[in-house]
Amino acid sequence: MSNVTIQRTDDRDAVQAFADAEFEKLDPVPWRSAQITLAAERDGALIGAVRASYDAGIAHLSELIVAADERNNGTGAQLLAAFEAWAREQGAHRCTLHTDRDRPAVRFYERHGWHIAYIMPDHYQHRTFLLMTKEIHRNE
Repeated sequence: MSNVTIQRTDDRDAVQAFADAEFEKLDPVPWRSAQITLAAERDGALIGAVRASYDAGIAHLSELIVAADERNNGTGAQLLAAFEAWAREQGAHRCTLHTDRDRPAVRFYERHGWHIAYIMPDHYQHRTFLLMTKEIHRNE
């Protein structure tokens, strides 16, 4: 058997094609993926944004941010609702996100039906983060 070499590669497409083919051998049910970026604007100015992804039934909210002077006026709730609607359209059965335990966002998400699923101590930047989840129902 010859020696194996491990090296960096910039050929992401070849690696993705290889991985897709090998995973299909293990699990013939395809894992569909998608991404979305949403923007909230007022008078042509960006005041909020969402970045999210979907993989195999799980929609992950990577970022939801609203400009400081636009907070507490419903923009965040509108962005969150738009993300959840997109997740439902993708066929997600669950949504997830990570947030800093000590930020007001925790209460915001809890008000919108999200729950703490896991506490991640000493996580990003050595702070405690939470994994929050929300079940998605198709007929909401």
